Amino acid sequence: MDKRFKDARKYNIKKLWQLHANITQQVSLGKTNVEIAEQLDITPQTVSNVRNSPIGKEKVEVLTAAMDAETVDIGRRIREFAPKALEYLERIIEGREPGASVALRAKYAAQHLGRAGYGEITKVHSLNATVNKDDIEAIKQRALEARNVTP
Repeated sequence: MDKRFKDARKYNIKKLWQLHANITQQVSLGKTNVEIAEQLDITPQTVSNVRNSPIGKEKVEVLTAAMDAETVDIGRRIREFAPKALEYLERIIEGREPGASVALRAKYAAQHLGRAGYGEITKVHSLNATVNKDDIEAIKQRALEARNVTP
């Protein structure tokens, strides 16, 4: 008997297929090899092997196409629904919707103005300073001292 096959590994094919499915799903979501490996408790090389295999590439392509089609469908549905939502908001803001309190009308009116570029005015304070090398070192020293102090 050939010694190479004496202590052959045994694989759980169902478990391997599930692992490959999990890897390809995460790849199609744009995750890196390291992120996937950490999540699935495997090596980045294993992720790379699946990602770059012909079957893995095909599966990722299918998953990505399905997600793209779903995104397009959601976008279409949002565009179709937008006029209805706008009409409803107009009825609320104008007080033509039963049960729309003044507070609710004011809230949606303010949000609508904000989206139109007429949002709430906020004050912005800025501070400009010039620091030299000694100042930077002093800041670093204070930060190190603050890190060692326990409240």
